Amino acid sequence: MQPSTAFRLVLMLSLASALVGTVFIAQRESLLPSGLIEYLAEAAPDPEAPPTTKQRAARYAGTGFLIAYLAVIAGMFFFKKWARPVGLLVTATSFIVHPLNGPIIDSGWGVLFFDLASVLWGAMLAMSYCPPCSGLFAKEPNA
Repeated sequence: MQPSTAFRLVLMLSLASALVGTVFIAQRESLLPSGLIEYLAEAAPDPEAPPTTKQRAARYAGTGFLIAYLAVIAGMFFFKKWARPVGLLVTATSFIVHPLNGPIIDSGWGVLFFDLASVLWGAMLAMSYCPPCSGLFAKEPNA
């Protein structure tokens, strides 16, 4: 298998795993015990209340992370030079931001697929800095 094909395969498997995890997270209420579902319902903010500053900030930050993540995926897929440092920056920033979200209650399946996506994302980042894949990012575009 060509290095570019292997790299893109790991990248796409990471994306696919994150998407599958998202499906399970969206269905989490059917996968959680009734006690946790009741707790989540009680802890949920009032949908009629206007969003707080913290909720707005989290929404904007989450949208920004999603846009950056999708841009990095596209850049990595096409071996753009800027994608590697931006990918590292997004990853490092997520290590800081995730703990600020507080406790999270999710199904085991959702966690499984998000953890798999994270491992594959890390493997893809490592591959991008190691030969032979690192050479794919060093090529100059045709003029």
